[in-house]
Amino acid sequence: MQLVNILTENEIKLLNKAQIDYSKEDANMIITEVTEFIMSHSQKNGDVAKLQDEYSGLLKKLDKVS
Repeated sequence: MQLVNILTENEIKLLNKAQIDYSKEDANMIITEVTEFIMSHSQKNGDVAKLQDEYSGLLKKLDKVS
């Protein structure tokens, strides 16, 4: 199953925002890249928490298919 077939338009936009190639078949690799993207932001101004909330649904979906 191709990941692009199970992702919503909004989830694809989130991956594009993080500059992550979602055409890869390895969901675990995408999970790692999304996590690295989130953690590369500042905790001081709350960016990490905001991004965790924003990407949580996508990460849960990817975890189910990995």
